[in-house]
Amino acid sequence: METEEGKCRAENYNNTVALPGFEEHLLFLGHSIDVQESPEPNDIIWENRSITQVERNLRTFIVIVVVIAMLTLSFVCIYTAQKRSLELKLKYPKTRCKDFESEYHERLDAWKGDSIHEFMLNEEIEEKGGMPLYTGPFQCFCKHQKSAKHSKNANY
Repeated sequence: METEEGKCRAENYNNTVALPGFEEHLLFLGHSIDVQESPEPNDIIWENRSITQVERNLRTFIVIVVVIAMLTLSFVCIYTAQKRSLELKLKYPKTRCKDFESEYHERLDAWKGDSIHEFMLNEEIEEKGGMPLYTGPFQCFCKHQKSAKHSKNANY
């Protein structure tokens, strides 16, 4: 509304046509009249004025489809990662390697042999479709060898 008077007239019109007996004034050239305050010109995105309602609905639909596809993809990725993480936790549970280090302290060859034996048994289980379980010497032997290699490289 440009003036306060115009705003007051529009409000009075809406209140007047709502009263009984003024129903014929609800229509103008066959269309209903609903007087509302216009938005500020700075609040209007003028470039979007040429977009029809059909185009706006199509764009909204495309955005919804893309968002749903992205959510579905992220769900699948998270689910797959969590499932793989659980499989690995079951396959390689936490073990107390200090016990194996103290047991095989002077017998590195025996530890290596037991590790290979555990690996071979688990390979057979996996080939038959079972779930392998690396709980003992194999897991700790690999950790021990890795830490020994790093400490050996650090001495140089």
